Amino acid sequence: MSDELRRMIRSILMDELGRRGLAAPGPSQPQTREQRVSIRSDRDLAAFVRRLLDMTRDARVRAEIESGALTFRLSGDAAADGHSHRFAAAPVTFDKGPVSEKQIRALADTVEVIRLRKNVRLTPLAKDAVRQAGIKIERVNT
Repeated sequence: MSDELRRMIRSILMDELGRRGLAAPGPSQPQTREQRVSIRSDRDLAAFVRRLLDMTRDARVRAEIESGALTFRLSGDAAADGHSHRFAAAPVTFDKGPVSEKQIRALADTVEVIRLRKNVRLTPLAKDAVRQAGIKIERVNT
């Protein structure tokens, strides 16, 4: 359904509810939130999809997305406006180790956290790659 059609339906409903004394006080337009997204590569797209799937685990956020109260817009050139609008990818968990530098460098640029299970270790070069990328390490005891 188009945004204009939704606005028309809301307006008609608010008018009718107002005539019957049932309209809620305040503006007739629902508040919407907009999140800007920078997608410049397949990796960015995959990271956004993973983030979106993670967001929709929350029923309230899912309802906001489905109703149009939360929308996503492609940002312009992030470098031009001085802000990065990229979503952080879901944490990546390593179950077996050692983890190599190559595995770390293969992660999406938007990965901010890696989780290491009990016996997983990073090679020295992997530790350097994690540090350079600004990735946080979390230990998982399960």
